[in-house]
Amino acid sequence: MKKSHLFILSLLLFSFVCAFAPFLSGQVKIIKVIVGSANVRLKPDFNSQVITTIPSGTLLEPTSKSGEWYQISVSPDEKGAVVTGYIHQSTVQEVQTTAKPETETPPPAKAAQPVPVPKEAQETATPPEPSKYRPAVSGGSLFSGFFIKLGWMISPPAGGFGKSWLSSFGFDLGLSRNLSFGVELQPAYRSYPDIDLTIIPIMGFANVKIGENMGRLIPFLKFLDVVGGAGIGLEASYAKTIFDGKTYTNFRTLLAFHIMLGGEIELKSLRLLLDYQLTRISDPNVSPNFWRHFILFGLRF
Repeated sequence: MKKSHLFILSLLLFSFVCAFAPFLSGQVKIIKVIVGSANVRLKPDFNSQVITTIPSGTLLEPTSKSGEWYQISVSPDEKGAVVTGYIHQSTVQEVQTTAKPETETPPPAKAAQPVPVPKEAQETATPPEPSKYRPAVSGGSLFSGFFIKLGWMISPPAGGFGKSWLSSFGFDLGLSRNLSFGVELQPAYRSYPDIDLTIIPIMGFANVKIGENMGRLIPFLKFLDVVGGAGIGLEASYAKTIFDGKTYTNFRTLLAFHIMLGGEIELKSLRLLLDYQLTRISDPNVSPNFWRHFILFGLRF
C-alpha cells in the first residue's frame, strides 16, 4: 500500500474516532434550559407553532442541530406518541455529562396551545410596560414638570381681564415628597384707559414650593395636592403713556417678590392648576408700596 493511501486512511480513522469518542466513552452532549421558559417549536422557525414549553434548568439530549436550532424529542403524550421539536440555541447552554440525565424532558404537556412569538428573545414573559400615570405627592417627588398658566389681576383693578392679564411658563423640579424648586417666567399686560397708560411687564422668579397630598389626610381626596410657595426675581417693564397729546415711554428693571397658594388636581398624564398669587415690585417711586393680586389657571405636563 502506498504511503499516501495509508496517510488518508489513517486520517479518516482518526476523524471517525474523534466524532464518536463521546458516545464510545459513555458521554453524551447535553443541553440545559437557561431561560425562564423555553418554547419547543414544530419547525426550526420563530414563526412555527409552539408544541410545548420547557422550564428553566431542564436537561435535554438533542438528536441533532440545524443552524441555530437543536432537534429534541418531546416526552410521549397521553396516547404514547413521541413528537420531535426544535429549541433555539439562545435559550439553552451546552453541558457534558457521563450519563444520560434521569429526566431528559419535562412531564407531558396537556393540550399545549400555539403561542405566536415574534422573536426568541421574548421566550420569557415580558413584564408590563410601566404606567405613564404620575403618582400623587404622597407617592413620589412633589409636582415635577413643565407648566403653563393664564390669569388676570383682580386687584388693584385695571378694567377687567382684557385690560390686565398675566401668563406664566415654568418648570418645577421635585426635590422630595413635599419640596420642589423651580423657575417661572410671567409676561403680562396692563392697560389703564382712564389715564392713557399701558404697561407690558415681564417678570422672572426662582421659586421654592412645599406641598402635601390631601389623600394622606382624607383618602377620598388623593387626587388633590395643596401647594404653597414664594419666589424672588426681577421685573423688566415697558410703559407708555399719553399726556397733553404727547407720548412718553419708559423701560426699567426692578426687584420683584411673589407669594403663591394653590392646588393641583391629578388627571393621569396631566394636572389642572389653580393659583392665587401676590406680587410686589420694589419701586422707589411708589409710596406706600402695594401687592398685586392674581388668579391663574393652567396645566402641568
